[in-house]
Parts: sequence; structure tokens; C-alpha cells
Amino acid sequence: MTDAYALCAAIRDELAARTGRGGEIVFGPALETSDIPQARHLRARGAHFLWVALPLRGVPFWEAHVGVVVDPVTLRARSGIHRAASSEIGRRLFAALEPEREALALETSDAALAEEVQYLGWERDLPHDAAIAALCEQAESVLTWAETASAALRPQERNDRS
Repeated sequence: MTDAYALCAAIRDELAARTGRGGEIVFGPALETSDIPQARHLRARGAHFLWVALPLRGVPFWEAHVGVVVDPVTLRARSGIHRAASSEIGRRLFAALEPEREALALETSDAALAEEVQYLGWERDLPHDAAIAALCEQAESVLTWAETASAALRPQERNDRS
């Protein structure tokens, strides 16, 4: 399995099995020709669609999500949490996550083509089943961590609107 699309499918299947949220997974390759505004915007910027992501409960997907991105050239991948650079919800979420970011061995990265700020885990060589499992294990941990922080922010959002 050396095709990047096949790797994305294997990652999707592993994430679905680990999280039980297969129906919520956003499969980047399926959006590559989509006409939704976000996909059109990413294409116009030259971003690729070799990624698999899960939304955070209570947060719009394009504001922040957890996922795995596959490099189309090297077939290396990284898991992490991504937020839109312009997202206020995402900015507050990342501020809440910052104290524990190092404990999860996540580094900060700017993804200019996707207009995202990302907290990323270790890069893994694919296509090894152990690497796919490790990426998805880390993504699952980040998802749990981020959803806990996100849930804590939601009462603040309700208070801000009052």
C-alpha cells in the first residue's frame, strides 16, 4: 500500500474503529473535487486533500478539527489538531490547550496553504500498519483532550452572548 489515497483510506478506517465515529469522519480525498466553498478555497490556494479529520463536538468543522495529514511526496504523516487561523473559537480553544500541549508532544506549526494553525505530533513513515495505528492512537488522544477543553469553553460562549 504505497498510494497516498489508499493510506488515507486505511487511516480513515483505523480512526473509525478506534473512535466509533466513522460517520463523522471527513475524508479529504472525497472533497478534492467538491464544490463546497471551503474545498474551492483550498484548491485555489494549492492545498492538497490527503487528510482525514474528525470534528470536535460543539465546534464547526472548518473552525477546528483533529486529523491526520499525509505528505503526498514522502508518504509521511502527522496527526494533530488544526484550527482556522482566523477562527476566534479556534484561538480560544488553542489557548486553553496550550498548557498541556508539550505533555502530548505536540509542536506548533503554521499551514499557510490551508490557512491553519496546527498542533502536530510526531511524523511517521507510512505505509506501515504500526505507524497508522500510532498516528490514530495519537489523534484519538488529541481528540479526547480537545473535546474536554472545547466543552469547558462552551459555557463561557453562552455567557459571552448573554
